[in-house]
Amino acid sequence: MFAAFVVSTLLFWVCVVVLTVGMVSPRLVLRGERRTRGRVGAIYGSLAGGVMIASMIIGVGAAVNDPGFQEAAAVAVQPGPATESGAPSAGKAAESPIAKRDRTIDARENDLEELCKDWLFYRKQILEAEARGDHAAASKHRAAFQRVNGWLDEYGEDDVSAMMSKLEAEGYRAP
Repeated sequence: MFAAFVVSTLLFWVCVVVLTVGMVSPRLVLRGERRTRGRVGAIYGSLAGGVMIASMIIGVGAAVNDPGFQEAAAVAVQPGPATESGAPSAGKAAESPIAKRDRTIDARENDLEELCKDWLFYRKQILEAEARGDHAAASKHRAAFQRVNGWLDEYGEDDVSAMMSKLEAEGYRAP
């Protein structure tokens, strides 16, 4: 991986040098030929383009062969459980983990369920603090609520809705 990075970087700098020489010294022509500045620039530009493409091919090839890239690709799966109609199934959520929008599965098997419980908890805390007139506590809980909202945004709306319905059907109440 490091060797590919070095080669790719060297090719990039070769490309920069070729372009610079092509712009600064357009008098490099074959004996007996007369070329204009534009034609010489085009030759150097084509050469630099070829070097840049070779650099990109080496870089992409090294990235694909990187073990970290292969592990990330292995984690990608299809979106969460679904019923025959294509809608998420709250009943199957406990059986298999639900995929995020980017088609990855969180390390915690019940991540979506815990995030939904946190969302309900912080919503209740905000309402109670506002009812008491404790605006500082409400603001603190609102910040945590927004952080949980950000994490919930990683999941599909249908999956979040199905999990909230499941919690409601089970009679879950935030502490």
